[in-house]
Amino acid sequence: MNDQLQLDLARGRKRPFVSARLDELIELLENSRTWMTKAQLEARGFSDRELRELAETDITGEIFSYPGSPGYKAYAFVSEAEFKRCRALLTQGKKMIHRFIRYWRRRHKGQPLPKSHEA
Repeated sequence: MNDQLQLDLARGRKRPFVSARLDELIELLENSRTWMTKAQLEARGFSDRELRELAETDITGEIFSYPGSPGYKAYAFVSEAEFKRCRALLTQGKKMIHRFIRYWRRRHKGQPLPKSHEA
């Protein structure tokens, strides 16, 4: 007798709603077999913010998108040339890290943040 609890950890720890929407998006992209634009996906009920969140939470890498891409595509249908273009993600990440380091250094040189205009 197997008394052990069976857990499905393949998709990581996600909120159930995000997981269902993620599955819905992946299925839509797999069925299209090509790029789907933000406008096409918005027409199917996905907001721009939701699309970005789903792409970020997709730990399996099924959703393929990068800065400057035509939209979103199922990884299973990505060409070698398309994959090479996704290097923009790495470039963008490096730029963001360097920008943060500039701020970090300035902050730790004893330059306090300006007083906020908010009360």
